Amino acid sequence: MGSYSKDLRHRVLMAMTSGQSADEAARRFDIHPTTARTWRRLAAAGQTVALKVGAKPVPTKLTAVDLQRVRCEIEARPGATLRELATLLGNKVVQSTLCRALMKLGYHYKKSHWRRESNKEPTSSAAAPTSVWPGDLPMWASSSSLTKAVPGRT
Repeated sequence: MGSYSKDLRHRVLMAMTSGQSADEAARRFDIHPTTARTWRRLAAAGQTVALKVGAKPVPTKLTAVDLQRVRCEIEARPGATLRELATLLGNKVVQSTLCRALMKLGYHYKKSHWRRESNKEPTSSAAAPTSVWPGDLPMWASSSSLTKAVPGRT
């Protein structure tokens, strides 16, 4: 559930200061009674009831020096695996953390090696076909000339 608006918090506090109990105000405004009591306790202590902004980010164990070492290793050996890169750092982070850090730096693992993300145009369904359909063949190319000759068959 998301955080409550400042307006709702203000109305609940006003209802409780006008004589309603926390349980009555909670029923009236459809919130949990413990929430109403918490808001009343914080208001009585002179603290403002701040909005919850979500989970705090967990700091990474990777330092700028670690990232520079990984960047140099990738430039020298683009085929380095995450396991090898984690070993280079002394296994202080798991491979998924290292992968997320590399993606934030703009690296993507593609076809057995790390590449810097480029500014290529996105591919679309209107791109050139990768296979040839029989209707796309020139008139001189018959279907019999496209099949391999099988010994014993005519």
